[in-house]
Amino acid sequence: MAGLQSALLSAGAVVAVALAVVAAAPSVDGTAGVDWEGAAGAGVRVWLLAHAVPAGTAETPVSVVPLGLTVVFAFLAASLARRFGSPTTGSWFAFTATYAGLLVAATAAAHAELTDPHARLRAGVVAAIIAGGGAGAGLWRAGWRPAARWRHVPETVSDGLRLGAGIMFGAWALGAAAFLLWAVAGWTSVEDAARGLDADPIGALALAIGEGLYAPTLAVWGASWIAGPGFAVGTGTEYAPGHLTTAPLPSVPLLGALPHASGGALVLAPLLVVALAMVARGAFARRRGAPSGFSAVVAVVAVGLLAAAGSVAASGSLGGGDLSVVGPEPIATGVWMSALVAIGLAGGGLTARWKRSVTATNPGPDATATREGARSRPPRTSSGTRPTPRP
Repeated sequence: MAGLQSALLSAGAVVAVALAVVAAAPSVDGTAGVDWEGAAGAGVRVWLLAHAVPAGTAETPVSVVPLGLTVVFAFLAASLARRFGSPTTGSWFAFTATYAGLLVAATAAAHAELTDPHARLRAGVVAAIIAGGGAGAGLWRAGWRPAARWRHVPETVSDGLRLGAGIMFGAWALGAAAFLLWAVAGWTSVEDAARGLDADPIGALALAIGEGLYAPTLAVWGASWIAGPGFAVGTGTEYAPGHLTTAPLPSVPLLGALPHASGGALVLAPLLVVALAMVARGAFARRRGAPSGFSAVVAVVAVGLLAAAGSVAASGSLGGGDLSVVGPEPIATGVWMSALVAIGLAGGGLTARWKRSVTATNPGPDATATREGARSRPPRTSSGTRPTPRP
């Protein structure tokens, strides 16, 4: 029941917004006729697009996932699972299977004309990932603990997965910050594109919501740009620290926040990923101890897989023509990100070893004072306590 609620509420929320936008939009001829069926169908297609089901038409396909909406659905699944689900493994499995099954059925009903034989399978897998991750987090908060065999994961593997996930989320945060800086630098282009649309308030609100849902997608683009491979927004284009090849683009305000420069000091942008890995290793060492070599390897592999998976979700098509090729290259992004993180982790390990050797060779005054204070302490008594000195 919780899985059913999650699927229906997520779809109903998107459809309700689409109906509200169509109902509030002024009509051209002043009549009260509203295409409710078309608005509901558009809402369902947006809901499916958040689960990696292509929208649009055969001539103008839209396959880039609005990751912001995907994250919202995962949080909704976590909340409903925590509130209504039983904290058991069977409940988690039932939630995930119900959600994924409804997605496959909705994909078959709304896209009967799909020519891709793997579209429904891909929708089911993505839905299972969203529902499984969200429901797992919610049920964990409710007290669910997996079977004992899942808890006996080697500590080196769990440490590597935690370290790799932390580094990758940090890289996506850097990508979001980079796009924010580009938006500020190109604010004139964003403002001109927004004014050129001459949209009514309802249309402007709908456009703002739609662009906001693609904010996490832009963060993935920004992380790929920082790592070096960059991304494309159109056939033959390249946005990277060392290269910038542009092409005429539609007048969309969001596209005004794309990078406008390359070369020079920008070619050093990949060093940010190296520095991030070093900082993450230091923070992890202070909290859980220095990661082993095997944990570092697991972290590097996890970063590469997460970077490639994020690039797959953030790439595709935003329509025909100029926007038929959009997003980063998954394999190149994963390889570059893994290589940079490996360099950062190795550098962090060498730095920590050098600090330990310097401290052992040249102890500071604090260490000397600590040793002298330990020598001056009175001996312990037979009961294990030190006698209180007389005044």
